[in-house]
Amino acid sequence: MPDPKGITEGVRVGNQFLANWTMHTLPLAHVNRNTNNFTTCHPTPQGITQPRPTFYRGEFILSNQTLYDSFLDMRGWGKGVVWVNDFNLGRFWQLGPQFSLYVPGPILVQGKNSMVILDLDVQHTTPSISFITSPVWR
Repeated sequence: MPDPKGITEGVRVGNQFLANWTMHTLPLAHVNRNTNNFTTCHPTPQGITQPRPTFYRGEFILSNQTLYDSFLDMRGWGKGVVWVNDFNLGRFWQLGPQFSLYVPGPILVQGKNSMVILDLDVQHTTPSISFITSPVWR
């Protein structure tokens, strides 16, 4: 059974084929370092109503003596990927079946930790994230 991936034919917007366009890779190997260049937030241009892929970057402080395994609650987010301290936790999608991502305790550190979220289908107006003790399923 054929199962082609990616762009397999010409690229179109509506019924119009695009010409003279280029595709660029997005380096995600060390996403925490690479997103340091994303310091400016550009508002959505007038007339654009579709959500745009967006990187969110933040830091959080852990002061507990023991760092436990936990989960990230991804309800309210669209579709994308999460990294904690440059460790790829995995993909999330508002359609489920899971609405949380497992966070192994050993990737966390005492003090400052970093988190990067790439949301390809922004569904929220005020993004927030929380750690929870058990997974959330559909």
